[in-house]
This record gives sequence, C-alpha cells and structure tokens, in this order.
Amino acid sequence: MIAVAEVALDARSSGALDRLTYLNPHGAKPGQIVLAPLGVRSSFGVVLSVGTVEEAELPVALEKMRSLSPAVTELDLFPAQLDLAHFVSRETLSSVAATIALMI
Repeated sequence: MIAVAEVALDARSSGALDRLTYLNPHGAKPGQIVLAPLGVRSSFGVVLSVGTVEEAELPVALEKMRSLSPAVTELDLFPAQLDLAHFVSRETLSSVAATIALMI
C-alpha cells in the first residue's frame, strides 16, 4: 500500500485543479500546511485527506508521483475548519482552496 495525501492548492498555482494527490512519505495529516511541488517550483497547500492506495489506484504512474515536504509546523487547521471549508465550498460552488484561503 502507498501512502497518499489529497492537497488543496490555490487555483492560481495549480491551474484548473484545486486539489492534487501526492505521495505522503512524512505522514502529513488533514489540516496541516505543506509545501507541495508544482513543476519546477513549490506551493503551500492544505492536506484535505490522507489514505493508502494500491499502485493501480494512483492517478498517474508511481514514478511520476511527487512527494510532499514535511508539514509546516504550528499552522494547522482544526478539523472543524476543514469541515466548514468543505461546506462553504459546496454551498457557494467555490474551490476548497479559495475557501481555506479566507481562514488563513
């Protein structure tokens, strides 16, 4: 099984996508702020969910998957904040990343 994390990124950083899946070798947890690689640069993101998957379930080939950096300390969101961000995102049809940006 392979540890992965779904990360919310600012849409200006990640193109049309507001969340991307990364390898999670450092054990990041939901609500943690992480540095996520995007091409030749990195962007801050918020871990939305974590889990383990089989290699066949990965969105791209394992060798093309990028790993998250360790979490930025003392900037975590509380679980209630993540729940609120998902709720507001659904109700307003905005991205989760845009909603989280209002909380930070």
